[in-house]
Amino acid sequence: MCMNGQCKKMLNGHLVVQNNQDVSLNFGSSEVNGKNAKEADPGSNGFKITIKKSPILIAYDLSYISTLYHDFQEDIKLFSFTQVEGDPTRFCNHELRSCQKVRDEYLYGTPNLPPGQKNWTQETPIPPGSQGSCCWCPELYVTINTDAPFSRATLHCSWIQQRMWWNVYLSKSCPVWIPPWWTAFRIGGWNWQYSLEVELSWFSPTESSINKLSSTELENMENECKEENKDSTIDCSRIRHKESGIQTSVHTLNSSSPSFYDPNFGASVQVISSGPPFGSANAKDLNGYYMLQPTFSPKGMPPSFAIPPLRSGCGKASKNQTEEEINDCLKPTLIIPPENADFTGVSCDKIGTSVHTWSSVNGRFCYHPPGTCQRAQIAHFYKKVIEDHSLGKISQYSVRAQNSGSPQLILNSVGEIGHEELDQNDMGNITNIQSRRFFLGYNFDSIFDTEIMFSVEASSVSWVATSSPGIITFIEPPPLEACTAMSSFGCPLKVYVKNSGDIDSGFVVQIPYCTKSGVQTSEVDPVMAQTKKIKANSIGIFTFVLGVSVLTGSEYKCVVVLYNSFSVQLDQNMFTFSTTSTTISIASSDSIISDVVANQTSLTNKKFDSMFTGNKCISCGLNFWCLIANIKDCIMLGVKCIGIILGLVIGFVILLKLIKIIFELRKNKKIEARTINNSQESLSQGINRKN
Repeated sequence: MCMNGQCKKMLNGHLVVQNNQDVSLNFGSSEVNGKNAKEADPGSNGFKITIKKSPILIAYDLSYISTLYHDFQEDIKLFSFTQVEGDPTRFCNHELRSCQKVRDEYLYGTPNLPPGQKNWTQETPIPPGSQGSCCWCPELYVTINTDAPFSRATLHCSWIQQRMWWNVYLSKSCPVWIPPWWTAFRIGGWNWQYSLEVELSWFSPTESSINKLSSTELENMENECKEENKDSTIDCSRIRHKESGIQTSVHTLNSSSPSFYDPNFGASVQVISSGPPFGSANAKDLNGYYMLQPTFSPKGMPPSFAIPPLRSGCGKASKNQTEEEINDCLKPTLIIPPENADFTGVSCDKIGTSVHTWSSVNGRFCYHPPGTCQRAQIAHFYKKVIEDHSLGKISQYSVRAQNSGSPQLILNSVGEIGHEELDQNDMGNITNIQSRRFFLGYNFDSIFDTEIMFSVEASSVSWVATSSPGIITFIEPPPLEACTAMSSFGCPLKVYVKNSGDIDSGFVVQIPYCTKSGVQTSEVDPVMAQTKKIKANSIGIFTFVLGVSVLTGSEYKCVVVLYNSFSVQLDQNMFTFSTTSTTISIASSDSIISDVVANQTSLTNKKFDSMFTGNKCISCGLNFWCLIANIKDCIMLGVKCIGIILGLVIGFVILLKLIKIIFELRKNKKIEARTINNSQESLSQGINRKN
């Protein structure tokens, strides 16, 4: 790429990423300073770009409209008519005092029926003026008690009439309904979200670079690594010095930030296209539609009208929810087209208007015969959804019929699309509903690909051809007898590290983990990492003590990792040891690399006493079955103990004999001394007498 006479060598890429897809691209050079790149750098040259894409989420904004009733019935024929025993004349009278008397006797009344008719029917409309005037208050309003099941709304008289001598509950008819348990939302504008995590990794050595290996050594290392990791995704060409000077830069692309430029690496990544094509079956434009969401189920509700309540975390996977429960969560939700709903209070044959019209100044209910407004009830549409579901069909009014993605009900109190769990009490509180934001979301896992383009300046890539200042040159096997018996002092191990740099440097050697049969094990006691300063062009020795906590002979493979003082990994190695009497094998420092588990260490200052001694019987303690299983060792141990005890007894007896002999000798010497003295005295006395 050239601009204003200046040219740059660029590394460009163009790719399409699907939802929930990870893409990783490695860029490198075949030669570094005239040498094979693998000989100059074991896998860390060049750079790597990784792109991880999350599913696309389409979210429709929801605006709270009203709390609606699932169903209600006109009580003209179902209640009031039966209360007056089919005789309207007993109720209606032009005198309010008579109305009061009838009210006390029959509670409620019914309007005048056509002559000869005892009940209202859909075929017989209410004639004009048939509501009557004897007991009809001039002004009406509604008092709704939704706390009790099947609450009955009552038409009250005006404020003045309530405080006069007539009864405040006089009415011609009282519609009855199931308490409100649906929340109506208007579906507004939509937005869609996606997330791309872009990670750039390149080699930028700090204090040192990685060890220079010959092509033969590198081939052996990679071949053995690949052989050991046939079924894994380990990049054996990079694993040796994965942490040695690798720098990482992570960026996130989304609908609000579709591009970025990394000045440190001279890399730019941008999203060319990503988004749902509205108007198709995959993503329908629902602007202007209404969403009816059930909020709670009142006590005493007939089973035929039962609707699952809104669960917390609706549409969101939870440990306590099965997949079937998550799918059922939004099953009762209704999506109603604009032509089937009206909240202006004008229309009677649409959802959301019947109650408003009934409580208007008209004083009449829908201007329709009883029962005709049932077609405008939520129950009317919901019954269709249930019927379609029982037939194995997706109803046109269901949530799943609108888009091909997985539906979610999303609640967020700060105005951002989120996944906050929705509490059932929140939905029952109108004030709380109005103060929060709701979204109807659709999650798309397998469609809507994203087209991405990236560009990287080739000059920004560091091609490495230097040697590491530190390398593990040798691991010294401990003496065979030291690990065969596995005494309480453990098994000594020495690691030789060479500082090939020009200055004195500090190094850290760690044994992060061991494996048994290819799986990490805790049977090998934790080993503390050691730090040592090594002079330039010299070799330092790190000594460790290994201990295991099992009784039977086992074979273990352990990893040794070398770091510099900046915690940059310089080298790693693997060695094998066994608690049996077989020879301990130590992997050569330049031929074997194990599967490194990143960021996993088990370091502790605690010292563990080994359970292994020269005899397994001692390790059994008071375990009866262990003693039985090792009866031979226990017998041998018993024989040894008896021999030791007999030896001690015999030695003690001999000691007593020696002490007795010594005392007798000393006693005899004293007697001889006395005899000599007496003889001398007698001789002296005889001489004196002669004189």
